[in-house]
Amino acid sequence: MKPALLRIALVAQLFVACAAAAPQPDPLPTSQIEIDTLAKRVAGAGDPVTRTQRLVSWMNTRLEWVATDYEERTPEQMLARGAGNCADLASVLERLLRPAGIRYRWVEEINVQPVSAERQADAVALIRQRGVGLSIFGRQHNDHRWLEIRDDRSQEWVPADPATGLVGTPAWARARMALADRPPPAVPAVADLIKDMIVPIAIFTSRAAPGGRSDRSVHYLIDEFDRLYQGKAHTLPSWPKWVSAVREFSPLAQQALDGEANLHEHAALIEQLATTYEGLRREATSAQLLAH
Repeated sequence: MKPALLRIALVAQLFVACAAAAPQPDPLPTSQIEIDTLAKRVAGAGDPVTRTQRLVSWMNTRLEWVATDYEERTPEQMLARGAGNCADLASVLERLLRPAGIRYRWVEEINVQPVSAERQADAVALIRQRGVGLSIFGRQHNDHRWLEIRDDRSQEWVPADPATGLVGTPAWARARMALADRPPPAVPAVADLIKDMIVPIAIFTSRAAPGGRSDRSVHYLIDEFDRLYQGKAHTLPSWPKWVSAVREFSPLAQQALDGEANLHEHAALIEQLATTYEGLRREATSAQLLAH
């Protein structure tokens, strides 16, 4: 064999040998015992936020985000599939939080998106088939699902979003609300997903949560937004318009989530929220306002 060909053959053999010797990830758990054992082991010890972050980080290395196909699956089936949409991934996280003993509740979000005629057409078709509850996505908006966990240290409910890899209010606020210089996503594979979720405009706990649905829009989109800028966001000229629009949109969003209102009939308000947020961006840049 010629020396060049011999070197190629040796390199190929070395590559195969190294690949064979490299540690392979453990199979994804699918049985009840396997899932319970893994959840407790991965979560480990510590406070709920730290333990949840470990679970979310594990999910981000083993599961992929994919667009919804409107199929219902159990967490066990999603783990076997190795992929899911935002609600699927939240369901898997829920399954892991239970044996870890971490308190949680479901969250439903509506956010501003880049304008899409295709998304609008899909939504209109589904509204005809299934009712106005599907108006939670459309031309310039989309819905999103995640969880809140109870932080025993602060005695507050904080975000835990496995689709984006975000756990805890500061990380969530910087990645989802910051007017400029948002940090790169914790999960590089969902960079496009994060980029398209321009800004949340309504946030609620699920109707099935203990005590029923709770409006979290003011908490996240006004209070935490202002706190992100050390209490100075409210000094921006467009801030009153933002607060007013969030408060006006919130009850309409809740009705849509409950299947009682068609958000497509309020497209002008959604556009106003998008325009106002862009105004806040420009004003923050002009005022050199930086997120904390």
